[in-house]
Amino acid sequence: MDAIFPASNWLGIPDLDASLQPDCVPLPVWAWGSKSRAGEHSGTWHGYVDDAKFNALLANPATLVETGCAAAVELNVSAFDDTPLALVLAGIYRKRWAARYWQSCGVPVFVDCNMPERLLDRPEARFGIPFNWRAFATRGYDGRLDSLTREYEFACSFGVAAPVFLVVGGGRKTAEWCERTPGAVHSGYRGTREVYSNG
Repeated sequence: MDAIFPASNWLGIPDLDASLQPDCVPLPVWAWGSKSRAGEHSGTWHGYVDDAKFNALLANPATLVETGCAAAVELNVSAFDDTPLALVLAGIYRKRWAARYWQSCGVPVFVDCNMPERLLDRPEARFGIPFNWRAFATRGYDGRLDSLTREYEFACSFGVAAPVFLVVGGGRKTAEWCERTPGAVHSGYRGTREVYSNG
């Protein structure tokens, strides 16, 4: 699909529409590719899966819209500590473009902030995210609670004291972190109606 969305940054990374972000987590929460897309999905899709599972979705983002979902998380295009910056920026562009496309079709989106910590400190990680943005998501792991805290701080840096912060996956330690963190919502990895919130 070809479209150019407005961008206020030199890379042309699309600016998200602040009027189309969730103020809660629509249930159920499902991983893209974990269930059939033939039927309607009234909840939230997330992309915390292997990139190969959503490459076709990046090429044709309308596929997600056609499920009738209530919300979606930006696709988590993989980036690691040693990933060259050029590839990281390309990934940010791709996931933000798809998210902006979904918004153009009426789907509210969560911003993905699951990325290496060194990237959270770069201004490019913020490109396309309006100030006062409140809806964020990340992947939870019991062994990286410090990173989870850093990603939450990144979300709060947009001017919202207690963002809607969806954490997908992780075990008991992640759930406990969410219970004591304002605005955090914990969901299972593959897809669940069991969601813990500390609003």
